Formats: sequence, C-alpha cells, structure tokens
Amino acid sequence: MWCLLGNRLAQTLFAQSRAPSSLEELLQRAESLHLADSPRWRKILFIPDRAYASDKTLIQDPRFFLGPRGKHFPATELRATLQSFFENRMIPTGEKTSQSVFCVFPARYRFLNEHLNLDARFPDKPQCPSFEKYLKFTDYERVSVVFSHYFMNSPSSMFGHTLLRMHHRGSTPILEKTGQLDDAVNFSAYPDNSNPVLYALKGLAGGFPGRFAIMPYFTKLQEYSNYESRDLWEYELTLTHEEIKWMSLVLWEQGFFYSDYYFLDENCSYVLLLLLEAAKPEVRLTGMLPLYTIPADTVRALQEAKMIRGVKSRPSNLSRYVSYANQLTPTQRDILKIKMSQPGAPMPPASDQNCDKICQSQVLDAGLELIDYREHLAGSMKPKEYGPLREQMLLARAKTGIKSEQKEVTPLSTQPELGHHSGFFLLGGGRHTEFGNYGLFEWRPAFHDVASESLGYGDGMEIRFMDTELRYYPKLHRAELNRFTALRILSAPPSYFLINSYAWELDMGLDHPLWCQSGDHSCIGLYLQGGVGKRVDLLGSRAIAIAMVGPRMGVVDDKKRAYIGPEMSLSLLLRPFDRIGWMTTARRFALYGRRWRVIDTEIESLLRINGVPQWDVQTGMKYGNQKTLEYHFGLLHYF
Repeated sequence: MWCLLGNRLAQTLFAQSRAPSSLEELLQRAESLHLADSPRWRKILFIPDRAYASDKTLIQDPRFFLGPRGKHFPATELRATLQSFFENRMIPTGEKTSQSVFCVFPARYRFLNEHLNLDARFPDKPQCPSFEKYLKFTDYERVSVVFSHYFMNSPSSMFGHTLLRMHHRGSTPILEKTGQLDDAVNFSAYPDNSNPVLYALKGLAGGFPGRFAIMPYFTKLQEYSNYESRDLWEYELTLTHEEIKWMSLVLWEQGFFYSDYYFLDENCSYVLLLLLEAAKPEVRLTGMLPLYTIPADTVRALQEAKMIRGVKSRPSNLSRYVSYANQLTPTQRDILKIKMSQPGAPMPPASDQNCDKICQSQVLDAGLELIDYREHLAGSMKPKEYGPLREQMLLARAKTGIKSEQKEVTPLSTQPELGHHSGFFLLGGGRHTEFGNYGLFEWRPAFHDVASESLGYGDGMEIRFMDTELRYYPKLHRAELNRFTALRILSAPPSYFLINSYAWELDMGLDHPLWCQSGDHSCIGLYLQGGVGKRVDLLGSRAIAIAMVGPRMGVVDDKKRAYIGPEMSLSLLLRPFDRIGWMTTARRFALYGRRWRVIDTEIESLLRINGVPQWDVQTGMKYGNQKTLEYHFGLLHYF
C-alpha cells in the first residue's frame, strides 16, 4: 500500500512539474490560476490602483501591447504574451531595431515562469547580451526616493520633483556622500517646445511623452543642488534585494516605451510609485493618492506604507553659503563685501589682529560658496563673471594653510512630508454689509499659501490652484461663485547677506471685486494680474513686508466691460508663533475702461491658526469701495 501511495505521489509531482505540451494547456492553467488578476501582473503592465475600477494601463506606446486590446484588458495581454513567447515574436525597440520578445519582456517572462514553468518549455530561448549586461550593471543594494525641493523659477518644478537613487554595492562613506558610484532613475517629460504658455497647456493635457532614464546620480546632484540651488531629501526604502531585482526587470521593460506625461496626475512622482509597486505589489501606494498627484504627497504615501527606513538631507549651494555667512563676524562680513565689490582689493595681512589666518579662511570659504551660488556652478562648469576672483580666492585660501572643516550645514528647507497636506476645504459663514449673512464653502486641490504654516514648504512661496469659493445668501435665496483662482503664484524669497532677492506674482481666474456697484451680483469676470516687488524681513522673520506693483486687466459683469490699469499692494505677514499666520494686504488700483474708471483701495486681512494637525481655524475680513465690509469665520481641513 505504501508503494502504491508513493507511486501515485510521484506521478502527481511529475504531472505538475512537466512542461506543458501546448499553448492551449498553458492558457488554461494561467486562467485556472487567475494570473491576469495577480497584483504582480497588473503592476508589470503599469496598471495603477485607481479610486474607480479600471484595468487601463498608463503606457501609451502601442509597441508595449502584444494583444490588440491589451491596454484595457490584462487577461487579453497575458494570453497574447504567452502566444508571443511560443512564436518568439520580434518586438520593435527603435526606428530600425527589433529584439526578441524574451529580451524585451523579462519581467513578464519571470512572472509566468514562476507559475507555469516556462523554462522547461523553452530550454533554448534566445540569448540577450544587452539585457545580461544590464542585469550586472543594475545589481543594486539599496534604493532611496529623492525629493528635490520646490523651484519657483520653473513651471515643471514648482511643486517639487522626485526621483530614485539606486545604491550600488561597495560604496564607501565618501562615495556615499558624493553619489559618484550610484545611479538615478528619473521619469520626466520630453517637451517639443520652450514656449512657457504652450508648455503649461500641453503639460496639463498630456501632450508630452514621458520616459524613464538611468543616469549617474552625481549629475542630478549637480543639477538640482548646485545649478538650481534646491535642497534634496533622501528617503531610504525598506526594499529587499529580491524586490529591487523585480524593479530592475520592470524598469528594463518600461525603458523601451513611453507614456503620456500629465503635470497633475501621471507625473514623475505618480509613475515612480507605480514602479515601486511593481517591486512590492502587496502595497497600494497609488491607491492612497487622490485624482491629482503632488511629489510631497508621494513621500507621505511611502511613510504611511512604512517603507521609509531613514532620511538624509543634501543642502544646496545656497544653504551652504547661508550657513557659512551666518557664522561670519561683522569684521569678516566687511572684508567679504569689499572683496566681492572690489576684486582687486587684497586680503588683510595674516598678522592683522582683526583677522588672522583662521579668520581669512572663513571669509574665503564663504566667498567661494557665494561665487558658486551666483554662477550656478555644477560639475566641471567654470565661472564666467567671477572667474579671476575665484582663482584669487582659491590661491589665498591655500596660502592660509588652514584645513577646511567639515561643517554640518542645516538646509534652508524642511522635510516636505512634515507640512500640511496639499488640498483643503473650508466650511464657515460670514456677513456682508449689503447682502446680509452668508454660508461659505471653499475648496482647493493644491497647494499652499503664505498664511499657512510654512513647515515643509518654501519660505515666502504661494501656489494656489483651482481655489474655489462659493457662497449662499439666505436673505436673497441665492448661491453664487464669489471667486475662482485658476492659478496664483507668489514667490517672495528672503534676502541674505550679499544676496538680494526680488518678489514676483502671477494671478488669474474669476473674481467678484468689492469695487462693483452695491447689489450688482453680475459683476464677476475674468482677470489677469502680475507684479514684481520686494520682501523685507522684520523681527527676525516674525514679520514680513511684501511690496508689489504691476498691471491688472480683465472683463467684468454682464456687459463684458474690459478694464486695464496699474495696481500697487503692500502686505504684512505676522507670525508670532509658527502655527499662527496673520496676513493683511492693502491694494491701491486705478482701473480704466471705456467711459469709466475705478480708483479705490481694498484692505484684506486673514488670520489662520493651526490647532491640531491638518486642521486650521480661519477668520478674515475685506473692506472696499463705498465702505463695503464683509467678514467670515470658518474651519479648514487639509487632505
């Protein structure tokens, strides 16, 4: 009896391990195992976990799909993939090049092989020299997500940027710091024009193809940290070596193809999360995000999934210079100021009691950092304006004989995930002197305003996107759109020693200005406003004054009256404590239209108090034409 049971067991194991004799048998087994519904298979195809049920992949390149309806049906694509392996189909990978399906889709093959034992069916599958070379090159030990802080001078980088740092084996502390041994995985758009308006419109509409690229991490450090002066935050992930191998396989497949790049959702951060899900399918990172994606939200998603092992900062050249400059004495600052304004001026003699060799070395270190910042030096770039002065400083620094100290530099920015969430809604009520009480609802998907707590965001930055304010007046039995801010950008960075920064703003949308005639609810229309100005810090940045001047134009009311004219504003931001922001703005404008003009002053004040995480209390008032006054109170929640 035991022999009979042993024979039956051997026959069963043999039947399970033997190679399927036909494609149909493979397809039947794949269907019985529900492989097309496997999270791993869906992530290999780049199907995100959406808020609504969908099997649609993000990939747009038709060469990626082996079946006619593979873009929308993962089961169809699985069947077509198995058939392609049987046929050893050639896949176009360039304009004039093709490769075997075994070489183009190794992640698909590994997944199916683990469940269907394809190696036994294809013992003589084609060799893939370029793929084997890639596997040796990408034998990474660790992976980190890198957040490049907000860069207000570029439309595509205002919300920050994320990429992956791939840590090679055998790194030393020095190589770890410089990043010379590691690689960067970046997903970015490939624009076909440089016009800022077309760039923004096509980016919103997915008009640019997006692709993955692998490059030396050192080059991205130079680009972001030095050239653009952006602090970097590195988040080491808890991925295992096996999970990193899966990521490398999927990355190889995706490298041949493109997907549409959308600024709001299918952007650099969202696609990187999908790549991480392909390495670790049991986590649902894309499912944590709303319909739009902001890079800081992806860091929060990783944190909530407990995938972050540790955090490191990489201060920018601006942060480095400010750190050096803050340690200079008044005498050292005077010397540096003279040296920068008069390059030919000699340094004080080393015997000078007011500034000895140590003093001079500190001045020169700060001066070299300042030149690197002003010239945007990165990598092997050479200075253009300060070339001779930089050489003089380097020679003078060497003559001091003082060894450079490894100073701990604190970034000017803070970790993005520490800030409030990017969207908010507000519920409240108020009163208008003409129309009585009103209920208030405000909603904004992104991103930050200067009255909110600045932790996790840039100092003096404001980006408001699709900010919508609705009101209901019970007395009039009327609901109305009071304001719609399509996009408002304010960049008012602080100035530092020998670095003067200027403020600028751009504002567009629909508004219901207070200088309309009383009772005229039709007085709402399009507006466009810009301005330049200056920020002044008072009381150690607890009080900030921002003066702006620029044009304002638009069309208002049902008669479509156009106007244009200058506007001046003065804003005062008081922040007695980190969690309290009180912003008051006075605007003086002179707007001219056909047969009419409006010259008036508006005063707007907003107080925001952060009580508990993601919740604020807000109160505000406006005073304008014909002594019109309104005020409101509300509770605000970030999400």
